[in-house]
Order: sequence, then C-alpha cells, then structure tokens
Amino acid sequence: MRVRFQADSWRGAGAWPWLALLVLTISALGCSGSAREFGDSGTEPATTGTASPPPQGQAPEGPGAGETPGGGSGGGGGAAPPQTAATGPGLEVEYGQWTWSDVAGTACRDGSPTGIGARPQMGATKLMIFLQPGGACISPRSCLATLYQRYSAGDFNLWTSLKGNSGIFDLQNPDNPFADYHMVFIPYCTGDVHAGNNPTGAFGSFTGYANVTAAMHRVAATFGDVERVVLAGTSAGGFGAIANYENVKQFFSAPVDVINDAAPPMSNQFVGGCLQDNWRTTWNLDQTVLKDCGAACATDNFLADYLESLLTKYPEANFSYVGSTADTTIRLFFGTDQQGCKGPLIVMPEDQFRGGLNEMRDRLGPALNFHSFIYEGSQHTVLDSTRFYQQGSAGVSLRIWTDSAMLGQAGHIGP
Repeated sequence: MRVRFQADSWRGAGAWPWLALLVLTISALGCSGSAREFGDSGTEPATTGTASPPPQGQAPEGPGAGETPGGGSGGGGGAAPPQTAATGPGLEVEYGQWTWSDVAGTACRDGSPTGIGARPQMGATKLMIFLQPGGACISPRSCLATLYQRYSAGDFNLWTSLKGNSGIFDLQNPDNPFADYHMVFIPYCTGDVHAGNNPTGAFGSFTGYANVTAAMHRVAATFGDVERVVLAGTSAGGFGAIANYENVKQFFSAPVDVINDAAPPMSNQFVGGCLQDNWRTTWNLDQTVLKDCGAACATDNFLADYLESLLTKYPEANFSYVGSTADTTIRLFFGTDQQGCKGPLIVMPEDQFRGGLNEMRDRLGPALNFHSFIYEGSQHTVLDSTRFYQQGSAGVSLRIWTDSAMLGQAGHIGP
C-alpha cells in the first residue's frame, strides 16, 4: 500500500578531473499503488515557526488518527520545536521502496525542475538524508564534466538500480548500521556542491541550497518527528552536507549528525583563497554558507571556518569525516589552486594533501564531537558501495567505526 506520510512537525510550533565521480551518481524509481493520505479527515492543524505559509488554498495536512508518521516519539520527547515549520505537503512513499517525488520550487543548472527520492522503514525513528555527488561547475572546463544539468524520475530509476541498495543503502546486509533508518536522496544537478544561490550564474542556474530548502519542507512534513537525523554526502555531496547544515537543522528538533565522505574541509593554508573565492563568487555563497556562518567565517577560509563554528554551536551533534590519504579526485579538484587558479591544471601533490588532512585533524581534533577515519590509498568515496563494509584503517573497520561515530565515541583513526 502506498502511504502519504505527514508528520506533525507543526504541532510543536574540458573534461574536468571530476570524471572520476561519474560512476558515483545517477537515479530513480517510481512505485505504484493506491494512495492514502494522512489527514483525510479534513482537519487543518495550526502552524508555527518562521517558514512562509502554504500557497493560497493549500493547507498543511495532518496525521491520520492513531498514526505517528516519522516513527518518532514526538521529536525526541519534549524537545523544543524546530526553528522553521515545514509547510509540506508530505511525500507519497511506500515502506521499504524507493519512490520519486517532484518538488516544486527546485531548479537544475539548465533551469528544469527536479525532485527527491525517499525510502521509509516501518517503525524507524531515525532519518538519513543523503546528498548525491557529481562534480563542480566553476569554469567552462569543469562544467563539462559535472554529471547532470537536469535530473528527473528516469535518472533516479537508474540510480536506484545501480546504487540504491548498495553500501549504506543495503537493507539485506546485517552489518548495515543504517538499515533501520528512513532514507532520503537529494539529487545533484546544479554543479555548486548543493550550496549555491545564483539562479543567473555565468554557467547556469546555481540553486543547490534553495533546492535543499524546498526539499526539506517536504521531508520534514513527512519525517519531522524522528529522534535523530544523519546528513550524509559523498564528494560534492560531502561538501554539501557541511554547507547545508543550518539549512537542514532548522527543520528538525532532533540532533543532526554529519557523515562527510571524501570532501575534506581543509584550511586556506592548503586550499588557497583564489579557489574558495571562485566558489564564493560563482555560486553566490555570500547568501548561503557565509550568511549562515556569519562573523565566524573568513571569506577566504570558509571551507574550514564553517565546520569549526558548527562543532562549537552544536556540541550534541557528531561531525564525521571519512577519506583516503591521497584521494586522486579531490587532489585534482584542489589542484586548480596550485597556480593561483590560472594556467594548466596541476594535481595537488600527495604530501601537500596529506599535510592538509593532518592539519585538519589537528585543528578540529580537540572538539569531542569531531571524528575522522583516514585510510591509506587514493580511492574516492566509500559510503554508497560495498567498500563501506570492507574498508579498514589501523586495524579498525570503517563500519564498526561508523557505529561508534553515531554514538559520539569514534575519535580519530588513521595514519
């Protein structure tokens, strides 16, 4: 049976090096069945919060009698209401199945609308939101290699067939620590690491941040009562998970953890100001990441500053980084900065990349809610593949370390 979940969150108020990512991102599955919508009684709940009200003639939908969608106990048992109330409507989803939903107000780089995927689990009390990888568009050359300029249900169907039951999405693996989570998939078609707010950019519409906001209204209306949220992403999606932390957290009373796979937030000592400035101006990050970060972020060091500020502001949340010591894809990406963002691309040397990882770990390590798992090699991303269960470092399994990270007990593993 297809069910529309509606959580009562309103109740409490030139080919670019990123070609290596091509196998890591694609999408879609549609499910059929008769629809049942919670809230069919016609009762209109009161709404609270700072979000805009629903469009004229469209009221938020309430849960059905006796139902507690989102599987929660009311947002962690008496937790304060979220900063922003979801305006919905909830998603039509089917337990244990990936389903695509178009989302109004979204736009890909070519201006076409997109949506999100979701797979609820019966009785789940936790939610994972996964941000897809797929390159970064900051120049004509780099834009050619981004995976998508548009993203629809057909793309999502392909992703589900390739990745939708692999790694952290594998429901059949008894070792999967996320098998009992609701899952949400945020596609990537904007080329701005999910962080932009520049609909009239030189290379297309960079509205990744706004897309996440629009998606969260639907997601929180569906799963708003979960007890914990994990915001995860690989590569571009890993950068996006950090960039959208406040954007996502505003919709949930529950703590929001981060798992960042292969997107190291290095300081400007290693990732120079010209590259960060290109991101900032091309994608208009002044209106997203830098606005959320405020005075804590320098315009030429926000990649490192923002995460550092989040660690202090949200001590109850866990922020985890996973990556290799010589990630070829990210070294190519950061290599743009090797000649002041001019001239031919030079790959960041391995020793410089490793130095950036060590500096990141030393700088953030004193924070008890920052955890890192760094393994030898040049591989790029592990979360959405079988390597999630196979990867180790210093004699520790990544899968077991992830369990500990979710409990705030993982610490730092690696060379």
